[in-house]
Amino acid sequence: MNPGNYYFFMKQIIARWKAEAGVFEPVHFKHTDEMDEETCEILKHTIKIFTSKPGLLIGMYGKLVDKYMKIFKEYYHGTDVEIEFIETNDWV
Repeated sequence: MNPGNYYFFMKQIIARWKAEAGVFEPVHFKHTDEMDEETCEILKHTIKIFTSKPGLLIGMYGKLVDKYMKIFKEYYHGTDVEIEFIETNDWV
């Protein structure tokens, strides 16, 4: 799949996630893959989310992060998905 398609999809989903969580500050993200060197198979997708309000995106009892992790996992056809939050107030 074209990497641009990943970015477009993730941008739309994170925008929907922000709206549901009530976050109006900027949210940036970075997507990386962990691959098996022998088979070149993707083992895990890691999505790093940079925000000043990680608690709002996580949601009460982690419900929002679980919901959106499930959406990403379906998009990546069952491949493991890890979401990391990096709290920052530095916007360049």
